[in-house]
Amino acid sequence: MMLASTLGMSVFAPDYRLTPEHAHPAQQEDALAAYRFMLAQGIKPGQLVLAGDSAGGHLALMTLIGLRKAHLPQPALAIGLCPWTDIAERGASFFGNDRYDLVQGYMALKFAEWLKGDGNFTREQLSPIYQDFRGLAPIYLQAGGKEIFVDMIRDFAKTNRDQGVDVVLDVWAHMTHNFQAHGPRAYAA
Repeated sequence: MMLASTLGMSVFAPDYRLTPEHAHPAQQEDALAAYRFMLAQGIKPGQLVLAGDSAGGHLALMTLIGLRKAHLPQPALAIGLCPWTDIAERGASFFGNDRYDLVQGYMALKFAEWLKGDGNFTREQLSPIYQDFRGLAPIYLQAGGKEIFVDMIRDFAKTNRDQGVDVVLDVWAHMTHNFQAHGPRAYAA
């Protein structure tokens, strides 16, 4: 919301179903329904930006994949702020940055269990890093250098750049997970 306010943009924040009460594919279904609703209001895809932080960043990325499968047009851009790009342990930061970060590695593994629920979904099906983003909307990512997800976000960006995907990653060296939510307080001396 702070980003939209700073940029003078309108925000449509759907009240999508959350885990653990609602496992996959509930969030994906709700995101696609929200996107269809926006298109039905006459908003052009080129005027839409999908954005989310953490699990919401995961959902924004997976929504790009869902849009392709549903034969819906891509938005102008997808933004992932500290996005969860792999639902399993990945990289030294996953547990190595526990001492800095509010979100801990063991918590992320529990979130993955909640996302799967009783479904028979694999890591590859539910992790953005294993998806093919070629030909989809450009992606902008931010990560905190001290967060548990930083290595997986770097891996996601590199994997996609190597495949020719239009992806930009900015890592803020001394920041933790979802540092953007702190606004100007995160930068106070």
